[in-house]
Amino acid sequence: MNASETVWACIAVAIGILVAATTGFDRWHKPRTDRRFQRTARKAARADGALTADEAQAFKQIIAAEYPAIPHQTRRTEDNQ
Repeated sequence: MNASETVWACIAVAIGILVAATTGFDRWHKPRTDRRFQRTARKAARADGALTADEAQAFKQIIAAEYPAIPHQTRRTEDNQ
């Protein structure tokens, strides 16, 4: 095995480790985020009256994370003169 083969083998192993770590983190983190969101939603559904400031802020953060901002769309108006 020459030097270039060793370098390419190391690069391949590093990429494989990064892919495995990323996939593992996603599989571990996503269900936790979903459970947190569902727990907060259940708590809000049980609450009588308006949400507290903390609950409202939690909902805003969760919704912002789940649904990225959609760019503002303006209606195009044309002069028909």
